[in-house]
Order: sequence, then structure tokens, then C-alpha cells
Amino acid sequence: MQYAGANFIVYGPIERSEVVFPAAAMTDAIIAYNVRIHGIKTKTKNHPLFKIF
Repeated sequence: MQYAGANFIVYGPIERSEVVFPAAAMTDAIIAYNVRIHGIKTKTKNHPLFKIF
């Protein structure tokens, strides 16, 4: 859903956050990497793109 532009993800109980949060961060990083190829930069250096890759 993040690739489609969702602002939030309903994933179930908070105990699942250990799995969902890193996956959401990776998705954000992949999206930012793809748009960076087209010349669009992130607004801040505190982005998952710079923490994961």
C-alpha cells in the first residue's frame, strides 16, 4: 500500500511493530531511491534512504 501512496498501514496488534516498522522504512527508502534517480531529492538527511543504503 505504501507504493500506492498510503499515508498509514493497518497491520494489527502493536506487537507486530518489530516486523512492520523496518519493512515500512525499507519501502520508504526504495521509493526515495527510485525518485532520486529522476532528480528529486529528499527534504532531510534524516530519511531511511540514508540509514539503510
